[in-house]
Amino acid sequence: MSHPLSLPDSPSVTFSRGLGSGPWRYELPDGRTVESAGQDHVHVNHLAPLEKAMEQQTLATCGRISSGSLKPVVPVSYSASKLRVLTSLDGRRERRITCRICNVEKNCEEYRTAGPRQKFRGTCRDCQNEQERKRRLRKCYLTAAQRKKWRLNNRGSSLVSSARCRARAWSLDFDLDVKEIQARIDLGFCELTGMPFDLKDKHNSPSLDRIDPAKGYTMDNTRIVLTCVNLMLNTWGVEKILQIADALRSKR
Repeated sequence: MSHPLSLPDSPSVTFSRGLGSGPWRYELPDGRTVESAGQDHVHVNHLAPLEKAMEQQTLATCGRISSGSLKPVVPVSYSASKLRVLTSLDGRRERRITCRICNVEKNCEEYRTAGPRQKFRGTCRDCQNEQERKRRLRKCYLTAAQRKKWRLNNRGSSLVSSARCRARAWSLDFDLDVKEIQARIDLGFCELTGMPFDLKDKHNSPSLDRIDPAKGYTMDNTRIVLTCVNLMLNTWGVEKILQIADALRSKR
């Protein structure tokens, strides 16, 4: 006896079973018959219609390209809904994309590509160049030389900004003042050793050191020391540095 079995979003599948506990017999829409015993079920690919439609859309958009074809592979747009393929009377195909800023449909050659798959950007070249020009006018874009010059003249602001990020990441207290830190840097000497700062030398440049590592970046727990001294303090501590200094002094 056969019974119709309806699966959601799929063609009907008819199954039958003889007397006793024999195997189930399934009749698929394409005419094939599959037998399965026990609790096994027929595998129905519900995504087959969707996969076929996507394959047809890909062929209509990019054409059939084989490994031995000389036809160049054109990058796919960042969004399939923004890409249109127009065919002229002489058979030429043109890919056009709508810019998300100026909202004007332009040829895909007016867009830059990015990423490992070389996808088209959503902004055309003209709008992207205009955005870059506005960023430079706002002085948000600095070259490496400009950043280096700013860091030399505003070392306190740079150190405080980095300390604020570390305090936020490690859940530490923070109440450093940029002007006061900059004033202590302008004195020009390490607060622990008395050696002079050299802003152009990374080892002798100023850095922020917490006197008590268990506490945060507060004004009473922060001192301005040489970067090389700060590295030694983090690795060995003050007592080990003093032992090394005494040993070196005794050898002279």
